[in-house]
Amino acid sequence: MHLKLLTMEEKLFDGDIESVVLPGTVGQMTILPHHAGLLATLQAGTVKVRAAGGEKSFSIAQGIAEVARDTVTVLATPTR
Repeated sequence: MHLKLLTMEEKLFDGDIESVVLPGTVGQMTILPHHAGLLATLQAGTVKVRAAGGEKSFSIAQGIAEVARDTVTVLATPTR
């Protein structure tokens, strides 16, 4: 599965992952390979990425996430 985590200023992450945990506005959600298509709004919290090289975390203020064809795209506002 592939993840693109973007802000208006920079690309925070762009690579293959095993899973990602997102802070959805209706609750935390874990996205795994072959997940059904999804469009969701995100609230302030932490995006947790698990990849072959380990885990990474990114703090966001808000955003949106799309899951389509084993690609997760997150457009987010970073926390300041």
